[in-house]
Amino acid sequence: MAASSLGSLPLKYAWRSLRRAPLFTITATLTLALGVGAVTAIFTVVNAVLLRPLPYAEADQLVGMGHAAPGLNMGEVGQSMSTYFTYQKVNTSFESLGLYTSESMSLSDPLGGAQPERLRIASITPSVIPLLRAAPLRGRAFSEDEGRPNGARVVILSEDFWRRRFGADPSLVGRTVQMDGHDVEVVGIMPAGFRFPDAGTQAWAPLVMDPAERMGGGFNWGGIGRLRAGVSVATAQADVERGLTRVSE
Repeated sequence: MAASSLGSLPLKYAWRSLRRAPLFTITATLTLALGVGAVTAIFTVVNAVLLRPLPYAEADQLVGMGHAAPGLNMGEVGQSMSTYFTYQKVNTSFESLGLYTSESMSLSDPLGGAQPERLRIASITPSVIPLLRAAPLRGRAFSEDEGRPNGARVVILSEDFWRRRFGADPSLVGRTVQMDGHDVEVVGIMPAGFRFPDAGTQAWAPLVMDPAERMGGGFNWGGIGRLRAGVSVATAQADVERGLTRVSE
């Protein structure tokens, strides 16, 4: 998705401006007002349970979180740093929230003779693996510190890639490889059944975000949440709507 920069308008100001603007339309039950450059628009948060069978425990509690922007004549867009931290602030219905995005990187092994290889890597908040009730086959998941600025550069590889590229060498965990020219420590191997966000993903890295710069970035990240036990999507939407109203007042 193309990134769009968030403006610096406070949420309170943007919300009140939108209430008087002709673009203010409600197309679903949950709304969030945001400033986009010099234009204000309404973004509707749409929560939908992921209905297809998923290889994760208690998958019926998993919820995808995105936005629609009717005021900008746009289709669905993703999460931003601002929405992520805002939802965390007002959250009462979700056990955990996470963000993710995918890209391509080059991996090389300083100890091996193989040529560098492009692989599909997902950057995820450290919350995502425990949110999915998943665990590494070897090593560990990401720490919270690794999702913060100046955190250690680390990566987790898929079992398929580990077996094919490194011959299932158990000593790889704890070793350093190079990703796009940077030294990165391999801290874990995810089992073959872990295919988040899709089956083509070969590695995972921490998505680094700074709460002090929460207005940075565009709406180009995927969002996922795990509902608390017994909480419905409708209840979660109503709870977040009330929370956003309090934030904007």
